[in-house]
Amino acid sequence: MAGKYPKNQELTQNLYDEEKTFRINNNIKMKSWIALINPLKYGEFFYGSSSGHIIPIDDSAIILSSIRLALTDYEKLNCE
Repeated sequence: MAGKYPKNQELTQNLYDEEKTFRINNNIKMKSWIALINPLKYGEFFYGSSSGHIIPIDDSAIILSSIRLALTDYEKLNCE
């Protein structure tokens, strides 16, 4: 999940703190994903605090790590 606040949001004026709202919304989303994944035997949740909407460009290491872990989990499933 991408967690970086978009830069272009700073250019607009609003009646409320958009960054604070973004952080609250991200926290809610993160808790929902964790609640979904926790009961599973295999699975990981990746939170990229330095990546924006396009995670493969902003933080490609997370993508590579998730693929490696998925392959490791797949091997474990085949061995059981």
